[in-house]
Amino acid sequence: MLKKKKNKNVYLGLDLSLNHAGITALDDEQNIIFMYYQELTNKESKLGMLNRMTLMSKYIIANTIKRLNKVEYSKIYLCSERPLYKSRFTNTLTQLAGIYYVVLVHLVEYLTSKKDVTHKEVSPSQVKKIATGSGNAKKDELYAVAPAAVKEYSMEVKDKDHLDVSDSYWLAITGFKLVNKEAE
Repeated sequence: MLKKKKNKNVYLGLDLSLNHAGITALDDEQNIIFMYYQELTNKESKLGMLNRMTLMSKYIIANTIKRLNKVEYSKIYLCSERPLYKSRFTNTLTQLAGIYYVVLVHLVEYLTSKKDVTHKEVSPSQVKKIATGSGNAKKDELYAVAPAAVKEYSMEVKDKDHLDVSDSYWLAITGFKLVNKEAE
């Protein structure tokens, strides 16, 4: 699924969670450069929280860098959802915020040593509005309006409920739209 062409910009969508994640990179024409799904094994998902966070962070950072190193580009726009601090799941939120910031800090640190990187942090409702026109859409509605390539890949990798890959795709699209709206 890797396209070898020179891109001016890469729009990277990161959908992170504690046991699985979706990552999508788009080019300047919103074509998929790469897309992948990362998941802890059953054994790994039973480890303590700190070990799971460490493993997941390492996997996401290493696999994203490996894929980006195969692509020629000038600038990366990284787009991720900000953790919802008003969540009723306080422990889960704290853990998710931990992995979110570990991945972002290390990924951005590495990438900025190579290229120019801009991070866009968005709310879930912004992503939903861009994907479906409604900021109140459900996650499965985002999947329903995703392109066929996203659906095929999420089925191929057995993405649970097909939502991580779809969400990362829509995060990359949201980053693209925000960047290009600012440029107008």
